[in-house]
Amino acid sequence: VKWNDIPCTSRVICVCEKHAVVPHQVVAPLTAVLETTPAVAATLEVTCPKGWVNNLGKCYLTTLPKQDYTSCVSTCTSLGATPPCVMNSDESLYLAKLYNDPYSPGPYVGLNDIVTEGSFQWQGGCAS
Repeated sequence: VKWNDIPCTSRVICVCEKHAVVPHQVVAPLTAVLETTPAVAATLEVTCPKGWVNNLGKCYLTTLPKQDYTSCVSTCTSLGATPPCVMNSDESLYLAKLYNDPYSPGPYVGLNDIVTEGSFQWQGGCAS
């Protein structure tokens, strides 16, 4: 999957991501296991807020209007989420399939070069 470096002022699809709620019987820390072992995440019964979609232990809100990057980050933050932190190929493929439009650059993700052009950093909430 190829991701694009577009100007942060471009209005594109905004997707928010947050971890799904795992039943109390499952012992933490689970985050590292979910991120490194997608097959484990797929077998867990997890819950996402109404209107959010579950994929591999993460919840995605995919119905937001097109926004610039700063607005997308603000929207996600207000919902207790971040733009997607694409940490493995399974997540990358999932997002690419959601927005399989050759005329669209796809959704914003949590990686940006706002501070220094060409020097990419993860948005707060994403591991590096």
